[in-house]
Amino acid sequence: MKYSLSFLQPNEYSLVSELAEEVNLEEKIDFNCNFLCAKNGVPEKIIGVAGINLQKSYPQIEHIIVGKEHQKTSLAYLLMIELEKFLRLQGYKEYVAYILNSNERMIRYAKKFGFKPYANRDNAKWYYKTLLKER
Repeated sequence: MKYSLSFLQPNEYSLVSELAEEVNLEEKIDFNCNFLCAKNGVPEKIIGVAGINLQKSYPQIEHIIVGKEHQKTSLAYLLMIELEKFLRLQGYKEYVAYILNSNERMIRYAKKFGFKPYANRDNAKWYYKTLLKER
């Protein structure tokens, strides 16, 4: 399936809320993020977003939201690959994620994508990933 990937402008952030509502996301959206979105169809519809907060000590992945009909595809992986390209171009060497211990599915995905745990909290862990140079 073909997707067009681009960063949303702040005036388009309501589309993130709409996608979150569509998938019954229970967490609050952090609108301090830069949102990379995937669109397809005619007219184009947002089918997935990855949000990264660059206002922290290290870039922090905050959200990966994929529409219901695209959840068993490689869309989240493609969003993360593009997000890493963006981070490398911006000069970042690593980034982090904070994942609740109860979210086993996201922990599996993070480890599969190369994240390593580095700090524990009562109900969550911090993970980091070192960005390798593109080949």
